[in-house]
Amino acid sequence: MSKICLLMLVVICTTFSCTWVKPTETGAQVVVAEPFNISQCDRISTLTTSVKHTIGSMDRKAEKVKLELVTLARNEAALRNGDTIVARGPVADGSMTFDVYRCDNS
Repeated sequence: MSKICLLMLVVICTTFSCTWVKPTETGAQVVVAEPFNISQCDRISTLTTSVKHTIGSMDRKAEKVKLELVTLARNEAALRNGDTIVARGPVADGSMTFDVYRCDNS
């Protein structure tokens, strides 16, 4: 019985500590900026990202959830030919909304 409990504990700890979303090659190049940094940029679109913020009745770590949401937004912004994202607000129930900008003037 104790071996099963130990195995379950290991699985739960591993699940809560993992980051499931990985940046794409182009997504990794997208900058996360603050609103005051984008005065010379063109807004392309707005997007909302979502991830599981709970597993069963347990909440995942807030910083892991936010990291995954930002990574998803960076990946999607790259697909939309954006090079910068700005969060429109905080994480809410595993979702976050971003504005996508094109700031590269080259």
